[in-house]
Amino acid sequence: MKLKRTALVTSVLAATLALTACNDKETKSEPTKSTAEQAQPAANKVLKLANIQEGLLKQFQQAVEVKTSKIDFAKDKAGMPFVVYHYDFKNIGNEPLAAVQWFAVVKSGDKYIDVQPISLRFEQPYPAQDKALDVMFNRKLEAYSADLQKAIQADPKKVKLDVLIVAGNVIYPNGTGVIVNTPAMVDFTLNNLLAQQEKAAQPAKADEKAEKDAKK
Repeated sequence: MKLKRTALVTSVLAATLALTACNDKETKSEPTKSTAEQAQPAANKVLKLANIQEGLLKQFQQAVEVKTSKIDFAKDKAGMPFVVYHYDFKNIGNEPLAAVQWFAVVKSGDKYIDVQPISLRFEQPYPAQDKALDVMFNRKLEAYSADLQKAIQADPKKVKLDVLIVAGNVIYPNGTGVIVNTPAMVDFTLNNLLAQQEKAAQPAKADEKAEKDAKK
């Protein structure tokens, strides 16, 4: 099993700070007041991968701040449900930025269900800001398990999704930057976690099969 990972590249125009998300060729429809429901607030956490250098992570955290602000459940004009993840992004460093990347790892209970590589590329150097930039990432509901889809459709407010932020990279206008994790590093680590997750689930599946066989 592999986590679904799709690229999101956001171009931020200097004048308008317009955001354009490309996620799985999904609908670009915005959630409406009549269809959007907000999830239970999830804790903001930072997932630290074992293979990174502490110094690089510290430099990333001193340059930018990324938080999950909210998660909405909505429907497009055709009535198809999707999940909208909102991230608050700030340049909190002393230098303007040319680009930044982070990874959002989504958990439902104790299971990893999604990983989102999110990249911002600025047409003009992006200065430090007190106000956070709202970055949205859409995911079709069908990308998740049938059980999770049913739970969301039954009562979105009871569904709790945890989002863990993984540092990626920060690039400055002069071409220098800090690379903490690459997509390959994140994939490798998370695929190992998934393998452990599946291995841990095997005894439970065996017990369930034995119970069913006993009832025959």
